[in-house]
Amino acid sequence: VKECNRIEVMVMELTKCGVIARELPDGIEIEGCDGNIDKLCKAHISCHNDHRIAMSFATLGCRVPDIIITDKACVDKTYPNFWLQLQTVFKVNLTLPSNEEKIAFKPTQEADNERSVVI
Repeated sequence: VKECNRIEVMVMELTKCGVIARELPDGIEIEGCDGNIDKLCKAHISCHNDHRIAMSFATLGCRVPDIIITDKACVDKTYPNFWLQLQTVFKVNLTLPSNEEKIAFKPTQEADNERSVVI
């Protein structure tokens, strides 16, 4: 059983980041930004307990500041050292959400330091 409808979730979460994306019957269509990441913005990413979503947006977070992964533990089932290696091998700065960032979460999202990480 899949954790979520990955294509639907990717479109929804990419849209939060300012990416123009459309769901297709058999995939996803994404419009590029011609390298201008100023068009993209910080966002709270709901992973739907899917490690693939978390890892995908961690990658985006390496270029777009302040991407907040709301369920960092969902990667533990397939890659328990993912966050550690992102920091140590790739030198990505990871932090816990501040109180201001936690307040910005919608009520349906987790907003505690134990579950979330800011990239």
